[in-house]
Parts: sequence; structure tokens; C-alpha cells
Amino acid sequence: MRNLILLQIGVYLFLSPFLRMLVGEDINYRFDISTAFLIFFCLGIFLSGKLQKSEVVLSEVIPPLLSNWLKLCLVTLAFCYVYVVISNQLLDRRQGSEVMAEIYAHIPIYHLIILRVFEIIFYPVLVVVLVGYHRNNDFYMRLLCISFFVAFLFSGIFVSRAKLFYPVLFYYIAFSSSKSNFGNISKKYQNLSILLIGILVVSIFLFRIDTYNNIAEYLIEDVLRRVDGLELISIIDEVVDIPFIGTLDFKMFLNLFAVVPFLEGTTLLKELGMTSTKSYYLQVILGYPQFDINNSMATDLYYFGGLIMLAVGGVFYGCLVWKLDFYFKSGRIWRSHILLAFMLSFMVNGLRIEQDYFAIVLNVVRDFIILYIIFFGLNYNSKDSFKNAIFS
Repeated sequence: MRNLILLQIGVYLFLSPFLRMLVGEDINYRFDISTAFLIFFCLGIFLSGKLQKSEVVLSEVIPPLLSNWLKLCLVTLAFCYVYVVISNQLLDRRQGSEVMAEIYAHIPIYHLIILRVFEIIFYPVLVVVLVGYHRNNDFYMRLLCISFFVAFLFSGIFVSRAKLFYPVLFYYIAFSSSKSNFGNISKKYQNLSILLIGILVVSIFLFRIDTYNNIAEYLIEDVLRRVDGLELISIIDEVVDIPFIGTLDFKMFLNLFAVVPFLEGTTLLKELGMTSTKSYYLQVILGYPQFDINNSMATDLYYFGGLIMLAVGGVFYGCLVWKLDFYFKSGRIWRSHILLAFMLSFMVNGLRIEQDYFAIVLNVVRDFIILYIIFFGLNYNSKDSFKNAIFS
């Protein structure tokens, strides 16, 4: 995972801003923020590696399997997800942030629960499914894989390149970094998946390019700008005099209440589009009418806590990323429900740097609770499995 994060830092915080400057974008980019975030992230990786005494591979650890009743529950959830997507007209997720905010603000609560729970558990459950598939590929497992594939087609992949590339990132982390824990995966299926993703990417390219005058404009506006994670904090820095210790503006955290479904102000926050800190920056700090913009983790850290928070947040993030890689490679991630639920929750939420930093903390805790409950349905093939599930 650390290699993927480093690649994203290079693209979002260095390459894209630099190329946009070359084509004439009038933005005073804060490359010192990019450099500081990269240094502190690498420092976190370095410190974690030094503190870990050894990387002992636990070859005797056998990854858990899903019980049949849990497989049937997940199959049901997958088809409920498809129904909710169709009934709420969510097949097209590129209707604009304002439209999507309005839709999500008025979705029935039980529909919203189905959407969120399935999207939260999809990749973590898929890790466990594919890990154990070579040991357990009965009818229920095949039915589960088919239902997950069908549901994935309704998750917005036909209009989103990010949705398409996410499985590639997932594959790299879960498989390439832990080959000893997986059975042989047919090259035929790997090549077929790559071919299908390639066809969809080309299709999206052909569909979107019609809205631009030429290929150059398309590449600048729909590619370079979308992977520019330094633009927002650079613009904010021109408007706000951010001191060394940051603004300590606690109002930026109001959006976190939008994830609590039963609060009176939740619907209002969603209708206003105030569901992220970047929405707060755009509408309140900058006075822009838009709801969304390209972003990165560094924005939250530097705006709220200046260089100090950038250092603490970067080192902490680097430590967690190194730990995830270590637990996958050593096989320790399969030793307990708690560790498995937490690390997979962090993997899903911490994989992309183009998001609000502080929201990751809340999302990891939320997803951990959901995954921990679901993982009680795992079979560790041990007499003490129930005891380990609770106390390990």
C-alpha cells in the first residue's frame, strides 16, 4: 500500500500541479506543503520499520472462511443494493454534486443503510472471499461471487474511472503483497478483468471527450485537474493567513454530523452539500457556489493545524500504512476478528489521498464496527474461534 500512496503523492501533489503550471494555470502552488507531507509520510514508514523487530511470516495461519448463513445474508444484501440503486435512480452518479446531495438527502433511511453497509463491506468481504475460494468454492460461494459482481455493475462504474481503478488498487494490496496467503488465481481471469476494465476506460474517454473542443482541453480539464490535490489549499492560502499552528477552525468539523442519520440537522446539511470539509472551504471560506473540487489529505492537516498538524498527521498516516503492509505480508492480519476488521477498514478508507483527512478517522471507526459484527460469521476452523473472536 505504501507504494500506491507514494505514487498518489507524486501525481496529486507534484506532477499534476507542475503540469498545470506549464500550461498556464494562474495558481500560486504551495509545493512546500507537498514536500512536507511527503517527508513526514516517509518518516512514519521509516519509524514503524525501525520499531518492528522482525517480519516473521506466520505460515501456519489459515485464513478464515465465510459460513453458509453469512454467504446467504450477503447475497440478499447484494440484491437489495441493486434494488435500492435502481429505485432511487442512482445508476448515474455523475449528475453533479448538487443533484446527488439532493438525492441522498431524501433517500429513505433503510435504503441509505443498505447502500452504505454494502459499499462499506464490499471490498473487505471480497478479500476474505477470494482468499478462501480455493478451499471453499461450493454453490453458496459461487452464488455470492456472482451476486457481488452483479451489484458491482450497479455501483457507478460505467461513468467513473475511479470506480474502475479501485479494484486494481485493491488487487495490488490484497494479492501482490501477500502471495503466500492466496491460492493460485487463474491468469485467464486476471487478463479478462484487465481487458474489461480497459474497454470501460476507453468507453468513458470516448463518451466524455464529446463535451470538450479537443483532446488537449479534455486532458487538462478532465484528467490533470481531477488529480490536482494541491489546488484547494493553495487557493485557501491566498485568502486566509494560515499561521504556523494553523487556524484551529473547529467549524470545519460540522460536516461530520452529516453522517449521523437521526440528527435533526443531518438532512439540512446534505441539502446544503455540507458533507465534507472541502465543501466548507468552498462555500464558507472561499464563498464559491460549487460543492466539490479536487482535494488531498494535506488540505485538512495544514488548514487546521499548520505545519505541526501536517507533521503529526503525515507520520501517523505513514505508520498505519506500514502496519497494514506488514500485517498482510506476515499473515498476522488473519489472527483475529478485531485486527482483520480494523486493518481492512483502514485499507478501504485510507487508500486514496484525494479525501478529507479527518473524515478518515470517523469512517475507519464506523466501518470497523460494521465489519467486526459481520466477521463474527467467519469460521476460523478452531475450537476456540468464538473465544478468539471476542477477546483477540
